[in-house]
Amino acid sequence: MNKGLVAHHGSLQTYLAGRTLRLDLQAPCIVGVLNVTPDSFSDGGRFCSVAEALEQARSMAREGAALIDIVG
Repeated sequence: MNKGLVAHHGSLQTYLAGRTLRLDLQAPCIVGVLNVTPDSFSDGGRFCSVAEALEQARSMAREGAALIDIVG
């Protein structure tokens, strides 16, 4: 773990993200990246509709994503 972060925050067992979400830093977590950009080079704009984006986010969660980063 980064010694600078520990020096600044003390023991980093959890990290407050936002107002109420705490991330457990004891083990790695999987982050799903959901790209909703219509002209994306990485997925060709497959998840631009709300229904497609929600289904993909649910699929990522079922497959173990603890967090989903929605970009676009």
